[in-house]
Amino acid sequence: MATRYFLLGFVAFIAAPTPAAATNTRFHHFFPIYNDYFINIRNDQCATLYASQQAATSLYSTTCIDLLSCILANTSEAVKGNMASASVALGLMPTILTFLGSSTAEVALLSRRRPLLAVMIALGSPAVNPLPTFVYPNPVADLKEREGRLLLNHLSALSNFRAAILILTEYLIVIAAIVNVTTASYYTGLWTITNISCSTTWYPIVWVFVTICLHLMGMLSLALRAETIRGAGTTRSIKARVTEWIQHEFKPCITHEKLALNWKQENIAFIFVSWLTSIATVVHLLYGTIAFSSLVFIGWIDSTQIIARFMASAIICRAVLMFELAGMRNALFT
Repeated sequence: MATRYFLLGFVAFIAAPTPAAATNTRFHHFFPIYNDYFINIRNDQCATLYASQQAATSLYSTTCIDLLSCILANTSEAVKGNMASASVALGLMPTILTFLGSSTAEVALLSRRRPLLAVMIALGSPAVNPLPTFVYPNPVADLKEREGRLLLNHLSALSNFRAAILILTEYLIVIAAIVNVTTASYYTGLWTITNISCSTTWYPIVWVFVTICLHLMGMLSLALRAETIRGAGTTRSIKARVTEWIQHEFKPCITHEKLALNWKQENIAFIFVSWLTSIATVVHLLYGTIAFSSLVFIGWIDSTQIIARFMASAIICRAVLMFELAGMRNALFT
């Protein structure tokens, strides 16, 4: 089943028309389990409406709604029940992923040393663990060594070759996570119909990529409250900044030089941005719940595969993030 699902996705991706070449891509394909079932209804009882929908010059023609209603009217109650179960599962997915994902504060902390990896982790794990409003964790306290925590000191002496292999592995698995959630969300929108906007395909993929905005807000929040302590009279040219970034970005955090952070006094800008980030995270979660629970023409087996793919990406990105934060913890002094 997984092989069939992958091959169908690959063929559809290669054959998918560009926006300039087609105006309608709705009802062309469905998820594998019920693909033949719905295509038979589309080409039989609803053939006239399908032809009209394909000939429509506007993506937002009411024919799309009529065709949706026709296919549903000719769908058995057993299949409708199966789709209802899938909608419930998909609607719960964004909330489930928040327990597996990372907070904006954690990703922002990693961005202090490895901003590229932090952005990639944000893209690969679309759900954000929400922080309470007006509450922001102190990264300096969080990174202090505490009794009982696992120490990674033995990794600080990694050879350049082993460090390079480790970095390459991190980037490859995070890139795989990004590709995974991108293709999963793309085909979820393409092979289903959302009953709140029949002609729209982009609800799921927008939910995935809007996550980066939340994490950028989290990075701004941290920048407004925490500053790196440097030696007196230290000046940093653009060249020095770029060199430092390259040195940090392409080395594990456990091998970095010591970092000192100063947790500054709160200010109005920090309070507002951190509060706005918390609110935006909840709105993002609500949007995802609505977007995925409104999908039809997908069965529970296919929905389970989609959920599993999102969960896998979230777990992978979380593991990489926590490994690097553990490395920063071992390399921090205050």
